[in-house]
Amino acid sequence: MIMAVDSHLEYSMVLLGWYISEKIWTVLSDTGVFAIPLMFMVYSNFAEMRRQGADEGNKGELGLNNLEIDLYQALFLILIALQPFINVNLKVVYPPNADNLHSAQCSMSDQGKPAGGENAWTTGFASVNGMTPQLPFWWWSWHVVAKMITYPAIAAIPCEVNLRQVKYELNQEYISGGLAAELGDFARDCFAVSKSRLTNLKRADYYQFTEAQLRDVDWIGSNYFLTTPGYYDTHHASLPNPNFPYDAARDVALPNTGAGGYPTCKQWWNDGTVGLAARAKAELTDDLLKQLYAIGVSDEDLLRTLMSSTTMERPGRAFRSYGYSESEGGSIVGAPASALKTATAAVGMGVATATVMPAMYLVQTSLPMVQSMLIMALIISMPIIMVMGSYSFATLMSITLAYCALVFMTFWWELARFVDNKLVEILYSSPSDGSLLGYLADDFDNWVSDFVTVTMFLVWPAFFLAAMGWAGYKVTMIGSGMESGTKTPGEAGATGGKTAIGGGKQFAAMIKEGSDKS
Repeated sequence: MIMAVDSHLEYSMVLLGWYISEKIWTVLSDTGVFAIPLMFMVYSNFAEMRRQGADEGNKGELGLNNLEIDLYQALFLILIALQPFINVNLKVVYPPNADNLHSAQCSMSDQGKPAGGENAWTTGFASVNGMTPQLPFWWWSWHVVAKMITYPAIAAIPCEVNLRQVKYELNQEYISGGLAAELGDFARDCFAVSKSRLTNLKRADYYQFTEAQLRDVDWIGSNYFLTTPGYYDTHHASLPNPNFPYDAARDVALPNTGAGGYPTCKQWWNDGTVGLAARAKAELTDDLLKQLYAIGVSDEDLLRTLMSSTTMERPGRAFRSYGYSESEGGSIVGAPASALKTATAAVGMGVATATVMPAMYLVQTSLPMVQSMLIMALIISMPIIMVMGSYSFATLMSITLAYCALVFMTFWWELARFVDNKLVEILYSSPSDGSLLGYLADDFDNWVSDFVTVTMFLVWPAFFLAAMGWAGYKVTMIGSGMESGTKTPGEAGATGGKTAIGGGKQFAAMIKEGSDKS
């Protein structure tokens, strides 16, 4: 009887939890502590009969019936909810075709596979202390039910590329080393010469360019320079390039030093094997390329992002806000005033981002870990809570709903991530080319949406737990546990941001002090 879990951490925590829970129940049953609530049942029923007086008729028979029902209920709950007899058989459930692309598209977080393969991992952790834990039938069945509700609910969320993850991975990519130096040579020998020819010798043509053409000729992989005669097909490398062999027909009048040939700029850029474009794309992993292509990012967008020294901006605001308009009602000083307020707000947003966003990033990262550990804590507490609750159905159902709510947290986090992605797609997708490069490049509106959506990872689960109270069960303590569990990582992230800001202030103060002395 397999029980699905979401990650290897949850696998370990659930396995350990049931091992300890089984030992606790063994101690309670062997020492006779489990019988103390039964003794109180007998006493409470006897006391109730005595309180009714001598004129109640068949109170003795009624009292025995009540006692019989209470004892049968207690023994029934002990049998199904406390006595372990089903082996704990866990399996980590991956998304179908568990790879980074599918995991990113279909929401469920890719937990990764351990070294040695899944079979090697589960074989090594199938038991605790050489023993296979067991659990009661009730909790096995409700674990299955909770997962059967959670996984289809997650599957109902439409597949979307995880834009946050894509952006994070893209931001970690940069060109360095020999390729960066070669790109510098290309910019000097090809782009600078071609741009100078266009703006000086062909100025009349340059003045007729559209906005798209002006943007195109503003980067080294310009399609105009690559396809228009007299530019990249004519200019060539000024120094021998070891990636291109010497070609006597092409490199006529250029010395053959044995260190390589002198490719034309078009060859230097377009060669499918050693060309700069192909080698720059090779800096990205195949999984990241698949995800970028899935959201409509073109090769040009990729290369411009990798090679640009400045952030590419896209015109226009992403959404209408309730702040001041761009023109301030057409006032003469409106535009400068609006620009000043926007700039000031951007500075404030940037400072807040440096503290809040690292905190929320660590909170989001730690949520599944806290969830797994709270599940383990609840499993361990079950025998003690049931005994202290005198084997009541109300206690059992409260624990059951708390367990199901903990498992269902995964759905709310996946939904929050989907809404976050969808909001990004709605706000930043270009109507003309469908590209999300505007989001990948980042801007002021990006910060605003980040602050709103990132809080949903905590707000929605908290609302769900509060709504559970409408059914008459108090499970809001789970939310408190989540908040407490993520408080320290959040504070650590915020501290990192504050430290960076403090370092920046100290650096600025040193610069100012040096300038004052000079």
